[in-house]
Amino acid sequence: MESENPIVLRELYLIRHGQSLGNVGAVAPDAPLTDREDPALSPLGEQQAERLGRFYAGTAFDAVYSSGLLRAVMTAASLLRAKETPQKLLIEPLLTEIGMDPDYSCRAPGSLLQAWPLLELPPHPLICSNAFHDEQAAFARAKALFEKLFAQYRNGERVALVSHAGFLTFLIFELIGYHDHQPFDFRLTNTGVTLPVVMYGCENWTMKKAERQRIDAFELWCWR
Repeated sequence: MESENPIVLRELYLIRHGQSLGNVGAVAPDAPLTDREDPALSPLGEQQAERLGRFYAGTAFDAVYSSGLLRAVMTAASLLRAKETPQKLLIEPLLTEIGMDPDYSCRAPGSLLQAWPLLELPPHPLICSNAFHDEQAAFARAKALFEKLFAQYRNGERVALVSHAGFLTFLIFELIGYHDHQPFDFRLTNTGVTLPVVMYGCENWTMKKAERQRIDAFELWCWR
């Protein structure tokens, strides 16, 4: 059997941010809400992000998206910093981590611009924190993100999505067909690239005569 002219619609790179100060317990429980909900990268996290950028320096991304949380923006910035040509970083609220405090909205855009000056911000608040504690809402958000991306990227584009362990889990489950529950869990390491996902829009397959004969023979054997 041979594949004739497979069509690659898109490649998605699902990337978790580098280690944050929150990951290592470096944020005090009584710290300001911004520091608790939106910590920066730790020194190790900055090194991880830098190595991520070096590793993908030769990979041409058609688009790089990040949540509006600082640790993700810093990681995505390192991914872009290694490129020869300056490129925009697209802030996508749908990539925000689950379980955010509903009282936290977002950092001021100026603090994110310090991490990467070529930001493209959405016209609405960076973080939509309502109902993030609800599992069904997280699945709906994952579905909405893919519908948006799949409608926009159809010609073999390579797209990086920098997000968070909690929400990336829902993204992966949505991709593999679990749309309403989590049957198991994933261990997503900091700056780990879970995939790339290569999605094929359509493929035409040619069945060779010999292969058809083997399939027919197997079918007859099963009926005996």
